[in-house]
Amino acid sequence: MRIRTGTWLVYVAVLCAVALVSFLIWHFSVAPEGDAGPAGPPADGGQEPEPGAEKGLRVAGGELVERDAEGKIIWQVKADGEFTYDEKAGVARGSDVAFAVVLEDERDLRIGAPRFEVRYADNTATFTGGIMVGSRKPEAAFKAESATYDIKKHVLSATEGVRGALKERGMQFEAGSLEYDLDGEAFVAGGGVVVRQGHFEARADEVTVDLRKRQTHWHGDVRMAWRR
Repeated sequence: MRIRTGTWLVYVAVLCAVALVSFLIWHFSVAPEGDAGPAGPPADGGQEPEPGAEKGLRVAGGELVERDAEGKIIWQVKADGEFTYDEKAGVARGSDVAFAVVLEDERDLRIGAPRFEVRYADNTATFTGGIMVGSRKPEAAFKAESATYDIKKHVLSATEGVRGALKERGMQFEAGSLEYDLDGEAFVAGGGVVVRQGHFEARADEVTVDLRKRQTHWHGDVRMAWRR
């Protein structure tokens, strides 16, 4: 049986089309080895250093950021109002600022303040004009007239009209001053302290709360009472 030339051409065209489709299906369904595509976020939700992030202090718009040697953020501040940075003096000032400290184990500190100043050489940040402070671990929130944060020691010192709550203890407090040691996980309140916990109320010249040991120490002119 003889096959016409036109019929051969049809067979050849069909075979070529099938081969092309098969190749395309194979090519796009099998990813080349070593090419996994764009990486997703870390499984632990941790903060990854930005590509090319450098150690030290950097300014971008109204935001000031300090990073460690690995490029991770140590602290950052963003100003919704005015913001100035004197690179030579190492001094930054801003208004209507939001300041954040980032530590390990979900320990952080967030401060909102009308006025802010950081002196990089002294490792201190100062907040004035009535501030609001919050943290996740421990879960705490308080307000004060002013505060200073020691960037190197991770200690916040607040003064004048300190009022707040240590939520994980169900504790409300008032004090003339408050020192919060983030690394030591301890609060030291002074200047005439009033603490309320449910129906319990206590007053003292100074109160220390050790969060690690879950201990509270009262010092000077201590008075305690149960109120119905």
